[in-house]
Amino acid sequence: MTGILRRAATLLATSVVAVALIPVQPALALTYPGTVWSYYMSSVSTSTVYDLGCTLGTARKDGSAPQDALVFLDFGQAQLRNGVYGTWDFSNTYRTVTQVQAASVAYAHGFYVC
Repeated sequence: MTGILRRAATLLATSVVAVALIPVQPALALTYPGTVWSYYMSSVSTSTVYDLGCTLGTARKDGSAPQDALVFLDFGQAQLRNGVYGTWDFSNTYRTVTQVQAASVAYAHGFYVC
């Protein structure tokens, strides 16, 4: 090994040891985003979905559910049928975007009112 390569290797080894000895501050952990609910929807009945929202709204008001929560209403796979957009839900039924929208609004309304 030539003198230059030997000095470079020694310098690199010294640098690695020096870096390993520097105290490292732990990275600030991201806070947990809170509770997340996922519903695989098989109904677009506004009364049924309203009741789901009302249940969480009531739990939130009573303090048994966190103040910040995220809810996923999964209405299934997107579809285009006869020129009408919608979803193929988990009960194997086609639902239009209008039905999904009405159900989503009913959930939010139930959460807010209760």
